[in-house]
Amino acid sequence: ASLSSPAEAVVQRLVALLLLGASPAELPAHLSRIPPEVLREPRVRWAVRTCADMASGNYSRFLRRYRETDFLTAAAMSASVDLARLHALRALARGAPQVIQDRLPLVQIVRALAFGSEEHAREFVAF
Repeated sequence: ASLSSPAEAVVQRLVALLLLGASPAELPAHLSRIPPEVLREPRVRWAVRTCADMASGNYSRFLRRYRETDFLTAAAMSASVDLARLHALRALARGAPQVIQDRLPLVQIVRALAFGSEEHAREFVAF
């Protein structure tokens, strides 16, 4: 079977990522309504894996996908990004040696948490 529209996979990818941030409890029901041929599309599979990363606590992979994706997809993911950053920052702090636990290099935080700049990272950790 083919897609009803060439844009259907793109739309379903964005809807899944938007639901992840806005209403994650509705995501499984939404995914169950997507036709199998659409779910097999690489763009949709990518979004499903990305949602699974967030749901399973693989925040570093979720943030890496956010950092590496296109602008529109990143915008759809943006509602989930700060929560993923918060969880990843907590994991970074817990994993740091006790002696330096209160000192993580800012450049490491910028890269690991997919910030666009050191200033953005400073603002995030200041809140």
